[in-house]
Amino acid sequence: MKNRLSFLIIMFFCCWGAFVYPETGKKSIENKRFSRELAVIDYFNNYRNVPMGRSSSYLFNKLLHELKNRKQAFALESQTIFNPENKTQRELYKRIYIPAGAHSFSEKMYQGMADYVENGGLLITDSAMVYVDGNSDDDGKNDKLSPLSETLVTGIKGRQSGKINQIKSVVECPLTRGLKNKTWQDIVKDVFVRRYIKASNAKVLVLCQEVDQTGALSGAPKPFLCFRHEGRGACVFLAGRMDTNAFKSKLISQIFDNLFDKKTLDWLCLQK
Repeated sequence: MKNRLSFLIIMFFCCWGAFVYPETGKKSIENKRFSRELAVIDYFNNYRNVPMGRSSSYLFNKLLHELKNRKQAFALESQTIFNPENKTQRELYKRIYIPAGAHSFSEKMYQGMADYVENGGLLITDSAMVYVDGNSDDDGKNDKLSPLSETLVTGIKGRQSGKINQIKSVVECPLTRGLKNKTWQDIVKDVFVRRYIKASNAKVLVLCQEVDQTGALSGAPKPFLCFRHEGRGACVFLAGRMDTNAFKSKLISQIFDNLFDKKTLDWLCLQK
């Protein structure tokens, strides 16, 4: 009985390790370039501005919950993975996800994101990333508005939030699999999206339609899903915030699944 219990305990931890890699790695985990599936930036456990961290941490926890439900292998990594000295570490991952609310990075980190994409990585984010952290200590006291994310990484300009009730695919590709092309489709209410979005240097794949407080359509369609190809890799930007309401939508959940599909990776990146 004791041996059987020990066997079950060992099997449990082996199965868990298959889905969530330890941050430091183990001998059993591949350490070759682009050998691991996904890193998620654990921004909030490393962010010392506690009020700001708490305001967005529920989005982070929801993201992890959805990844685990999909049995998507991932590791948690600090945002310092984008520093120059951590180039080898970040290039272990085929994809790196920067979650909503992770809005401020040092200039060196933005340069590291650009380097990761240039060399074949797939960077995914639903964060506006509109600030640069001037003193690089994550205290939130020296954050300044900056175009570094737009110019170096996403090719997208925009911030603040509105609500949408429709999306439309405008390009047939692996990222839009499951959506009707060139057709407005209804989604659940109260899905938040970045306002004032402008794709200054990115390809728009999906548009969205914002609504006002009464639920009526408001303004012209805006970008919802975009990508910027650079070098051997790409950055995918989701203007929609991936929260509980977003995941209630089958269409947005489909887009989320497409992010981690091998066909998307092969379409956007050269990692061989």
